[in-house]
Amino acid sequence: MQHVVTGLGPDGRSTVLERRDLSSPPGERVVVETVWSTQQLPPGVPQPLHTQGEPADIGVPQVGSSWLIVKWPPGADAYLHRSDTLDYDCVLSGQVTLVLEDGEVELHAGDSVVIPGVLHGWRAGPDGAVSSAIVLGLAGHESPG
Repeated sequence: MQHVVTGLGPDGRSTVLERRDLSSPPGERVVVETVWSTQQLPPGVPQPLHTQGEPADIGVPQVGSSWLIVKWPPGADAYLHRSDTLDYDCVLSGQVTLVLEDGEVELHAGDSVVIPGVLHGWRAGPDGAVSSAIVLGLAGHESPG
């Protein structure tokens, strides 16, 4: 399983900042690994995002949250967009491609990604996909820096 963290690159475009392998062999003990955390509510994001253009309205309250299950039909395409949200996404089944300004990341069941309000899009694989997204509102909250 891979975990991807997106953000803005030195050129101000959305990119992959970190990629980790979360797969681990079964052991004798329960292991809890923090893949991402924030220190405040609403959560801050590591970089200013106003350079990414106007946010899309995805129906999340300014300081609220939503937990979404997204059912992607084969080949479905979600245009490049950004939202005033911090998104924790996990692919539950199938395959979906995360589209960023500087490239694409193919995600499969078990893979996860953090999207802190940066420009991104999605494209479902040939068999479709199901993903889960926890979305935290960031409207009116600017990052440090």
